Amino acid sequence: MYRSLKRCPDMTDWIARDGVLAKAFPVIPNGAANNFSIDGSAKNIRWDKRYKFGHARMFEKIGVMIDRQVTTLKVAVDYNGPYTLLHDIMLDGALVDESFYIDEAAIPKWQQLKGARRIERKRGDGGKGYMYCMGAVPFPDPADRPARTIITHEGGTFACRIKHAIACSGRLRRLHPIELERLNMFPDGHTEGVTDPQRAFLMGNALVVGVVERIGRCLAAVIR
Repeated sequence: MYRSLKRCPDMTDWIARDGVLAKAFPVIPNGAANNFSIDGSAKNIRWDKRYKFGHARMFEKIGVMIDRQVTTLKVAVDYNGPYTLLHDIMLDGALVDESFYIDEAAIPKWQQLKGARRIERKRGDGGKGYMYCMGAVPFPDPADRPARTIITHEGGTFACRIKHAIACSGRLRRLHPIELERLNMFPDGHTEGVTDPQRAFLMGNALVVGVVERIGRCLAAVIR
């Protein structure tokens, strides 16, 4: 694969049309590619504002780097089919154990963690401090939209900023292990045999089955 990339005359074509990922997940290019090189040690790069996502838009949605040469491109998703929404995978509330429901007394803590925040931090190299800003996370998660990325902390009763919380039967609850399995396109009960937090951890570390399948099919088509 690396040798093929080295021979590719136009990296823009590779990442937007001819590459394996581009064939698996088609995109529509939007504007010219941004080309630049990354120099310096990992430590220096970490604190170089030029390479921060969102700063001066150096990095776009997709890209590739070979020998420190970066090609990155702004694209739109080329997909008009159906989406799996959060409510499509939700269990009937009556089938969900009470332990998954959020205690009313804990809701203020959830709201605090889900809210926007500005945190003053210090640079690891002893340089000037900076403000770390985070936007608000929807609370509860909208059931009429696709789910957010599943994390390993989806299990357990503790409040968490990036853990899902959904409205169900007039109350708020966490996602059930079966719902987590469905979001990753595994069969119901795939992680049975361990505790509920362990099942959530497994799904938080898993890849979406459909994503792997599409990449695999495109790889199979080019591997001889």
